[in-house]
Amino acid sequence: MRDRLHSALDWRRALVDGIHIAVLSSLAIAQPLFDLLGKNATFFSAHNLTSAQIVLFAVLLTFGPPLLGLLAEILVGLIDLRLRLALHLLILGGLGALFVVQVLKKSVDLTFFPWFLAVIVTAALIALAYLRLRPFRLFLTVLAPAPIVFLIVFLFFSPAEKLVRPAEAATTTANVAARTPVVLVVLDEFPTTSMMNAKGQIDAARFPHLAELARQSTWFPNSTSVHEGTAGSVPAIYSGTFPRRGVYPTFGFYPHNLFTLLGRRYKMHVGETITHLCPAKLCGGQLFATSLHYRLSLFTQDVGVVYAHLVVPDSYEDRLPSTALSWTGFRRRVERRTGRLAMFNRFLDTIKPAHGKPTLNLIHIELPHAPFVLLPSCRQSATGLTANGLESDGDTWKHNWLATQQFQRHLLQLQCTDRLIGDLIERMRRAGTYDKSLIVLTADEGDSFVPGGHRRALTSANIADIAFVPLIVKRPGQRHGAIDDRAVQGVDVLPTIADVLGTHLPWHVDGRSVFKPASGGPRRLTVMYAHGEAHPLLKTLLPKRAATLRRQIALFGTGSSLYRVGPHQQLLDKQVSALRTVDAAGARGTISNQGLLRALPSEPFVVPTPLVGAIHASGVDEGAPVAVGVNGRIAAVGETFVDDGQVGYSLLAPEKSFHAGRNHVQVFLVTGSGASIALRPIAGAGV
Repeated sequence: MRDRLHSALDWRRALVDGIHIAVLSSLAIAQPLFDLLGKNATFFSAHNLTSAQIVLFAVLLTFGPPLLGLLAEILVGLIDLRLRLALHLLILGGLGALFVVQVLKKSVDLTFFPWFLAVIVTAALIALAYLRLRPFRLFLTVLAPAPIVFLIVFLFFSPAEKLVRPAEAATTTANVAARTPVVLVVLDEFPTTSMMNAKGQIDAARFPHLAELARQSTWFPNSTSVHEGTAGSVPAIYSGTFPRRGVYPTFGFYPHNLFTLLGRRYKMHVGETITHLCPAKLCGGQLFATSLHYRLSLFTQDVGVVYAHLVVPDSYEDRLPSTALSWTGFRRRVERRTGRLAMFNRFLDTIKPAHGKPTLNLIHIELPHAPFVLLPSCRQSATGLTANGLESDGDTWKHNWLATQQFQRHLLQLQCTDRLIGDLIERMRRAGTYDKSLIVLTADEGDSFVPGGHRRALTSANIADIAFVPLIVKRPGQRHGAIDDRAVQGVDVLPTIADVLGTHLPWHVDGRSVFKPASGGPRRLTVMYAHGEAHPLLKTLLPKRAATLRRQIALFGTGSSLYRVGPHQQLLDKQVSALRTVDAAGARGTISNQGLLRALPSEPFVVPTPLVGAIHASGVDEGAPVAVGVNGRIAAVGETFVDDGQVGYSLLAPEKSFHAGRNHVQVFLVTGSGASIALRPIAGAGV
């Protein structure tokens, strides 16, 4: 027993084994994550990590896996030294395989079988080389400095260095005499066209509360963002300055902002997401503040999702939560407790009758931002089953039905957002602050839904979709609405607030008050993106926006139900029993949400829509028309799509189609047209 213990605790051997594990671990795990997250350092600020926590993460990522692996080997060695050697070879082979599949994924499209073969062959070759070839073991020993080099490069020579060693800034507040309450709502991924009707007005039937606010405010339909992304556009709104390359959305980089302007005079009720421009001295109790445990748990989950995207087969990436739709909460599924609705309700709780110091009530919320899971009632649609319609790059729409449906779901979620704006208006009226306050509603950037085009990455084709964002400003006491067609931008929000409050800005800004007369000729806009910036004139963007609006109206109409989408809309609301059906021989499929459909609560938070599944039938490919009957009526129509080599369907039935208890559902292929139209039931795709 003593000999076995002595052999298991041979520290020289343990040191060499630990070095070898650390080298391969740094190549397979630490360096790939350092490289990816270092280039996207906003990931850390979005998770509200301090510099010390970023350093701790980097150290744990570098040395944590090797230490755990080595400890496991030592414990196994107490049982049997041969088992320890086997475990050591298994760990080294596994790490080597993770490294190799990442290299392969950068050059070839890895489906499951080639990926599995690469893992097995690589692991076996590394284990064999380690066991038989002394030069290979010596090579790993020579690479011993690699983990420390990768750690130093990340902490001191990557873009993340500016968060590890943040710029110092003193919290200097301005002298403000105003007492007007200020309410600033910054929405996210909200193109102006989404709320427009065919006349270019706010669609009051579809978005009644936005229209109500505009009727008593000044609406600037030609307002544009200054950046394609939140990390650049939101700081521009708060600071009045254009974003600069290589800076991050934190107070240290933007010390002169709305919060330091009003911080001495105003009580702050601030809810920031992604950005952190309000210093702790002024906003120590942020609305969205969460416990350290929650933030670290969320951060760990999100890092896990990021790494999974690096190593799983390409054909399986669509099954992972997308990392392209947000900076945090990749695995977010339910909106009730910790989601966006809860955040907005916390914001509403800060709206109270005016007593004592004036207040700044501010919220930046990721609505109507993806994921598009909220219905007009603000209940949640079923999630996690439908592919998002994006290519593997996470930003290019596929040429199929899902791109149209994501557009539809965006508009449905915008109806929920409109409902929340109505709640805000009502809360302010009850508190007696609606007429007295300066209210500003805007958004950081837009979104694009053109099949084959980019969703968010700015291009000449989608610039109008990304650039145009709402700006509605209600001055204290304003009762009558106005429309101002001038070109205004996000950097104008802070100067406008200062102007309405009668306050001089004690520092330079790039924007100007929207209520000041324009000077000079036509304003050349600035819209920045990842690798440059565009400076279009308004007149060059308006025709592109008009084209987007025409397409939107062609797909979804105006003022009518957003559920009237897809082919054969004449079938909608018709009794299934009144329609002709044909033989369904050979057509089989599946359907999602069967548990909810069989026993739907009387007041469900999650509604079993969309109805999603696969279809197996000869001659059926992408673009085949499909329909779904819910409780005896056709509730939705659409088209099949192909995802991961499988024919699928996804149909958004309206909430009113479902009732408490058991719901009868059947999916059909639609054949023929006109008088010869018929339904072909899909066996197995029903409840």
